[in-house]
Amino acid sequence: MGGYIFTSGLLTFYVAITTFRTRASGAVWIVAAAGLTSIGWMAVVNFIIGSDFRWLLFGFALLWGIALLLFWIEGRNR
Repeated sequence: MGGYIFTSGLLTFYVAITTFRTRASGAVWIVAAAGLTSIGWMAVVNFIIGSDFRWLLFGFALLWGIALLLFWIEGRNR
């Protein structure tokens, strides 16, 4: 799990300092899909199995979604 977390963070960091800064078209949708298929799905599975970490993972997924929503709103206001 540590390798997954590190790799997801590394990918997110790289995308943030490259495509997000230039507001490349499609960047939001790619990162949204990555979040949905990674931390989002992991949160869903942890709710299904009744894990003790379900709310923590849900919080991370929620923060990911809020950050993307705010980035998208900022882009529409420009």
